[in-house]
Amino acid sequence: MTIETGLAPATLRDNYPADGTEADRWRFLLHFATLAPSERNTQPWLFRIVEGPGALQVELHADGKRAVHEVDPDERELIISCGAALYHCLLAVRRFGHFGDIDLLPNAAQGDLLATIRFGTPHEPAPGEIMLFNAMKDRHTNRTAFTDRPVETPLIHAVQAAAADQGVWLFETRDAGTRSELADLVAEADRTLFSNPGFRAELARWIRHQHTSIDGVPENLFGMPDKISYAEESFVADTEAGEIHAARDRDLALSAPALLALGSAADTPHDWLRIGMALSAVLLRASAEGLSASFLNTPVQVPALRTRLARIIGHGGFPQLMIRLGYGQPVARAGRRPVGDVLLN
Repeated sequence: MTIETGLAPATLRDNYPADGTEADRWRFLLHFATLAPSERNTQPWLFRIVEGPGALQVELHADGKRAVHEVDPDERELIISCGAALYHCLLAVRRFGHFGDIDLLPNAAQGDLLATIRFGTPHEPAPGEIMLFNAMKDRHTNRTAFTDRPVETPLIHAVQAAAADQGVWLFETRDAGTRSELADLVAEADRTLFSNPGFRAELARWIRHQHTSIDGVPENLFGMPDKISYAEESFVADTEAGEIHAARDRDLALSAPALLALGSAADTPHDWLRIGMALSAVLLRASAEGLSASFLNTPVQVPALRTRLARIIGHGGFPQLMIRLGYGQPVARAGRRPVGDVLLN
């Protein structure tokens, strides 16, 4: 077991309790769900193992205590993060011999219940599913600058297909003018958000000094100059941080070998869950190909700029996330909460 990622996938693969109880198998599989990406590594998911139709099933719940309301007042990104964890769980279920049956938003009266997942029928995992499952051990956010090695067009098409499989779209541009507009929008969004003391205070709450933390983002992984100390009071009052972030993120957007936007036709909790599932599929496929990824989501977090982002993309529908892909230097992983901390029973 490691502090960074919980039980390592390679170790878990060898320890699947095939002869154990259903509850034993679900607890094992939930380790993989906890490896999913989330906004500021908040890990805003909870699980409950309950009786289902003829067998045990897992409920996925939103953990509203881990919401970041300054940038996510509707808990859109929280639900996207939970969708990413759901996809990780589904992939693990398929890797270990079941198809996996999912119901999204099964009970409108229970607002924090986002999905249920059952084992379903026996299933022989396809090579592509095994590839994505194996990529879980390597996938993590890389906030550093990428090399100038290009991302080949077939890889872009592969991640676009992974998104389309979940019923959402993935936009990519190689037009210099569009890229410049998007980079400027990222910088403007950074300045807008950092001008809000509430945003800075909320951000500071999720930055960790210790690399051994099980959640949040360690300071040394945030990819910013040493002069900024996020978890200190001086940062919360420092409006200069916005200009520093804006300049850095603009450069990252301009220099990224691939700049992408993930979006949906509608903008409902159901769509957000699908976006989260697509996000995991995209990031795992990218990781399997040796690519690194990180987010430039601030234009989506400012409503007026989100509208402009949609206009620049020209795709129709609602942009939900911005992602950059490329080849990066190795970086450490942020921590993960153990299954016991996210299991309601």
